[in-house]
Amino acid sequence: MKDVRKIFKSGKGSYILTLPKIWIIENGLKEGDSVYLNIKRNKLLISPSNIQKMPSKMSSIDDEDLDFNQVLRRIIAYYLAGYNSLKVRTYNDEQRRAVAFASDMLIGVEIMEDLGEVVTLEIYLDSRRINLNEIVERMSRVCKSMLSDFRKMIKSFKREIGSSIIVRENEIDKLYFLTLRLINNAVWECLSENEILEVFNYRIFARALERTADHIDAMVESLINLGKAYPEFCDIIEKCEELFGISTNSFFKKDISAAEDVLNNAEIYINHIIALYTKILSYEKEEILNLKTILDGLQRIIGYSSDIAEVTINASVLS
Repeated sequence: MKDVRKIFKSGKGSYILTLPKIWIIENGLKEGDSVYLNIKRNKLLISPSNIQKMPSKMSSIDDEDLDFNQVLRRIIAYYLAGYNSLKVRTYNDEQRRAVAFASDMLIGVEIMEDLGEVVTLEIYLDSRRINLNEIVERMSRVCKSMLSDFRKMIKSFKREIGSSIIVRENEIDKLYFLTLRLINNAVWECLSENEILEVFNYRIFARALERTADHIDAMVESLINLGKAYPEFCDIIEKCEELFGISTNSFFKKDISAAEDVLNNAEIYINHIIALYTKILSYEKEEILNLKTILDGLQRIIGYSSDIAEVTINASVLS
């Protein structure tokens, strides 16, 4: 419901805006009560208390035919949609394992009640206390550490480094799902047009980080299959690492000049990788297949670095 109200001046420096009577009644307010003001550049959001409560969302899953992945995907879907409570009726061990797996992989999800056939999941997350920028910064730092450690692993093969990288890829997945939930919940904040576009840019950025981590994980698996070091690839990995670092820093610092440098250098590095594709043809067949996976991953990381740089440039018009 839209309404138009006049502003009245009171004294030398104050202004008065009357509130609709029906809104006062519906929210149980009375004279002397306080309201919460969320002040934005071109709008003022008035709430009936100092806590903006999102409605509690509850649902259930009850389908005997669902397999492990289907149950997991449905739980993730409810998580991303901002649900706070979910009852899952399980018909077999596979479905129970899916519920347990979901509670481990999703931040804030706990199994609050297990009655055998019905498992209750509660999501304990207060989106207002979680800073989206800090979450994606953490994702960025973890991705950088993964790429840096992969360079160390390919220089002097150590399986334990690979195991550490794989564990961190799981952390990236957790943070990515949390990021998507925060972004989906942002609609409750009555965002301005520019704020909505900014949140959308964060989604693109987070997706690039998540995909980068996936490719590093695949690169690690390939190197483990090979079981030995390939120091001759350290140079191109270091270049990719530097490019990725510059692109992520440009996003947080809103550095258009750095973003342009990323786009200018990306094609040069891609050409280096193309030359390496030709070089590995002299290796053994098994080596070629696994090294190609590594080079494919590096090429995709350069692509995601370019995507981040483009988002940085696009975001500059929102300032």
